[in-house]
Amino acid sequence: MIPQEPIGPMRLRDFLPAALLAGFCLFWLAAATLRPQPGQSQIGVVFPPTLSGSQVLARIADAGGRLVREGAWPFIAVVALDQPETLTRLRDAGALFTVNPLALGSCLTRPAPN
Repeated sequence: MIPQEPIGPMRLRDFLPAALLAGFCLFWLAAATLRPQPGQSQIGVVFPPTLSGSQVLARIADAGGRLVREGAWPFIAVVALDQPETLTRLRDAGALFTVNPLALGSCLTRPAPN
């Protein structure tokens, strides 16, 4: 029988491949879940945080969208897509990304005052 060498202490780099794989899988799952679905009539739109609520509303109107409700912060809004090209126009107007409002419903609304 061949004598086995004792296993040394576990190091952080031993867990790095598994941690990277888990992180990638979580990111991919979040991106797939939050992405707006084809044919969805409303989407959540996130603009740069430096914009005020009135600037966001102006950009939505210029893109041909219709505001459904404001988000938790002034730069987030839920927009109705009345025309197919509205999504492209919103991106051209400076939208950072769009999300599925059903997946982030409670994150896109302001908390009720007490």
